[in-house]
Amino acid sequence: MNWDAMNWDAIGAISEAVGALGVIITLAYLAMQIRQNSRTMDQHTSAVASAAEIAATDQSGRQFTMLAQNSELADIIYRGNRGNRGNELNSLERVRYDSYWFACFGYCQNAFLHNKRGYTGKASWQMFDVGFSQYMSFAGVDALWRQQRNQECFDPDFVAHINAKLNSDDNFAS
Repeated sequence: MNWDAMNWDAIGAISEAVGALGVIITLAYLAMQIRQNSRTMDQHTSAVASAAEIAATDQSGRQFTMLAQNSELADIIYRGNRGNRGNELNSLERVRYDSYWFACFGYCQNAFLHNKRGYTGKASWQMFDVGFSQYMSFAGVDALWRQQRNQECFDPDFVAHINAKLNSDDNFAS
C-alpha cells in the first residue's frame, strides 16, 4: 500500500471540504450584509418620505400663516380669487396675487413629484390633491393656472394631472 498517495488524496479531500465550508461561510456573511443593507435602505427611504411630508406640510402652513398675518395680502387674495384678476385688482395687486399663487403652484407640483417618486404616503398626497382642487375652484386661481400652465417651469406630468382634473366634471368648479 502506498501511504504517500493516500495521504495526498486525504489532504486533497480535506482541502476541498475546507474550501466548500469557506464558500458557505462567505455566502452566509454576504446574505447578512445584504439583509442589513436592505434594512438601512428601508429606514433611509422612510426618513426621506417623512422629511418630504413634513416639508410639504410646513410650506402649506407658512402659506396660511402669511395670509393670517398680512391682512393686505389676504384682501388681495380674497378679491383676486373671486373673479377676473384684471377687474378686481390693480397692477401691483395682480403681481402680488400672481406671485402668491405661482408659489403655491410650485409647492403643489413638489408634492405631486414627491408622490410620483413614492416619497409621500397616500393620505398626504390626497390631502394636497384635495387642497389644490379647492384652490382651483376659485375663478382667479383657475384663470391664472390656465395662463401659466404651459410655461416650462412646470413638470409635464403635473400639468397633465391638473388639466385632467380641470376637464373632468367631478373636479374643480369652474
